[in-house]
Amino acid sequence: MFVGLIDKAIMDIITEADVSVGLILGGRRKGKSVLGYGIIDNLCNINNLPAFVFGLPTCKHTLLPEFIKPISNLDLIPDGSAFIVDEAYREFYSRMSMSHRNKFIDTLVALSGQKQLKSVYITQHARRVERGIVGDVDFILFKKPSLMQMEFDRPEFKRLLFKVHKAFQDLKPPNGLSLNEYQKQCTYIVSEDFVGMIENSNKPPSWWSEDISRAYAGVPLDEQIEEAKYTEKQILSMISSYIGGKKTERSEPYIPKSKRTVS
Repeated sequence: MFVGLIDKAIMDIITEADVSVGLILGGRRKGKSVLGYGIIDNLCNINNLPAFVFGLPTCKHTLLPEFIKPISNLDLIPDGSAFIVDEAYREFYSRMSMSHRNKFIDTLVALSGQKQLKSVYITQHARRVERGIVGDVDFILFKKPSLMQMEFDRPEFKRLLFKVHKAFQDLKPPNGLSLNEYQKQCTYIVSEDFVGMIENSNKPPSWWSEDISRAYAGVPLDEQIEEAKYTEKQILSMISSYIGGKKTERSEPYIPKSKRTVS
C-alpha cells in the first residue's frame, strides 16, 4: 500500500519521530536516488514540510520541481524542514574528517532533534561517508548492495550487508519483470521498529527524469579535491613554517636518521 510515492512502512519510520536521520545505501544504479527524492516529495506534499536538496550540481537545479529547493549551505535550512544529500560522500567524505564541512555536519546531525530536521543521506558505501553521519542514523534503507560491498564496507556493516544481499537475491519477481528490474522496486529497512524487506517499496515522482538520476553526468568532479588540497596545504604550511610561533628554516639538507653517521 502506498502513501504517496513511498510505502507506508517506510514513511511511518520517518514521520513518527520528531527527528529522523536516515541513510540510503546500495550499489550503483540500483534505485537509491529515486527512493530519496520520492521521500522528500512525500515529506513536502503529504507532511507539509519545507523540502531541500543539498549538493545537486548547479546546472541541474532547473530539473527540480518548484516545491523542492536546491541549497548550497545546510546552515540556511529552516528548523522543521526536510532535506536530502545525494552522493553524500562527495560533500562529506570520510577521509576529510577534520575539514570544516565534516565538523559542521557532525554538529548538525547531533542537533537534528533540537532543530526538528528530517534528513536522508544517499551513498553507495557507508565507509565513504563522514562517521558522524553513519554513527547517528535512526534508519537505514538498503537498495541491492554491489558485489564486493559486503567485503569492503565498514566492518560493523558487513554481517548486515550479507543478510541484505541474500534477501535481494531471494526475491521472486512477478511475471514480466527480471530479477534485476524487480530488485530496484524493493527496499530493505533497518530501524528500531522494523527490520525487513519491503517489496514494491517506491515509485518515481512524476517529475523524475534520467537527467536527475545521472545528475553528475558532464559535471567536473574536482571541486571537493580542491577544497581538500586547500585545507591540507594550510595545515602543512602552519606546521612547517611555525613552531612555537617562530618561523623556522633548515640550514642544511635533511638526512634520514638511518643514514646519519656518528662522529
